[in-house]
Formats: sequence, structure tokens, C-alpha cells
Amino acid sequence: MRRLMLVLAVTICLSGVAYGLPSYTGFLSTPDGVDGTGIWADNFKIEWQVDLQQDDSWWYRYWITETDGSPLDPGALSHWIVEVSPDVDRSDFWGFNGGPIEINDWVTESGFPFNSGMKLDYGADGQTEWSYYSWRSPVWGDFFAKDGRAQEDGQDKNVTVPPDEWNWAWNTGFFDPDPLDAPANGSIGYKILRPDTDTVIPEPTTLGLLGMGLVGLAIRRRKQKK
Repeated sequence: MRRLMLVLAVTICLSGVAYGLPSYTGFLSTPDGVDGTGIWADNFKIEWQVDLQQDDSWWYRYWITETDGSPLDPGALSHWIVEVSPDVDRSDFWGFNGGPIEINDWVTESGFPFNSGMKLDYGADGQTEWSYYSWRSPVWGDFFAKDGRAQEDGQDKNVTVPPDEWNWAWNTGFFDPDPLDAPANGSIGYKILRPDTDTVIPEPTTLGLLGMGLVGLAIRRRKQKK
């Protein structure tokens, strides 16, 4: 009987773990993790949280701020691009906070290439959070953010300025191959978590039923031995 109770306790614990859906968090910031130009050269941070939902979709949230967590100065982003899988389309994403502009191949103003990227609008002045849902599971990838000219009050906005006087930011590992490591907390290779391929994950209820089945099997075998 004691052995049976032990099996039951272990099964209940495993079933409880099954109900704890995966959640991953991490961040990158200047000067170690994010490279930038203009006033973002030393004052830019991107943070993320990716949560698996009960319906097996993923909720992607990103916060783009100054290093202390306050909104970027000056004002909002012009836009930013997050790497996505080459075979995605607009129907793979929904529930946006800070709407998408386009999914395409990109070469940024600074010459950074995206095989496939989702360009996200600035949303609103002072906005710090962007989010969306997707069936696509998280893998490691890149981002690039852009704002207008890094100018001081009183400067002429219409004059031509060199590239390092614009506000751009990107992950330090942008030109390195994307790691094939499983999603995890933190960052691997100075990459962020971004959506990629479809993944089928057993629902928690399915795993719970499996555990109860094991308990039933243990009880049956015990009775057969009597």
C-alpha cells in the first residue's frame, strides 16, 4: 500500500507540472547585448516574455525602453522589425498591441538584411510594449529598431546627417547564425526569442489523464498479485 501511495503522489506531482505552461523571459541592453547609434548607442533595452496559452498558441510580449525602463527619448519608435520564419504570413499572428505593417524580406536603412521579418508600427508616443499571439513556437533570432534623427533642440531637421547620427538599435549577435538551442530564460548568442515553426504540444489535460492511467495500472497489478 505504501508503494501504491508513493506512485500516486509522484503521478499527481507530474500532473501538476503539466499544468504549469512554459514561460520564457529575457532582455538585452546597451552596451553589452544591444548595439546602437545616435542617442541609442548607450541607452536602449529590449525585454521579452513568451507564454504558452491553454489553446497551444503563444503570447509574445516585447518591451522597448531606455535602460532604466522609461520610454525612449525622443518619443516613439518609427518602427522595428522582428525576425520570423520565411514561410509565415499575416494570418499566423493576431491580437496586436502596436500593429504590424508588413511581413517581407528587408534590408534596413543601415544595410542589415532580414530573410523574413515582421515590421511593427510605433503604436503611440511613449509606447513601451508590443505584443501579439501566434501558433508559431519561439526560437532564437534578431531584431532591428529605427527612429528619426538623433538631434538636439534647435538643429535643422532637414539637413543631411551621417548614419551614426540616426537612432538605430539591433542585437549584438545580429550577424551570427541563429542558435538551434531550445527556448530558455535569458538570451543565447545575444539573440531574442521570436516566432518560427509550428509545434504540437500535448495539452495539460492529456498529460493528466495519462498520469491517472498509470495509477490505475498500478492498482490493477497490485490486485493481480494478491
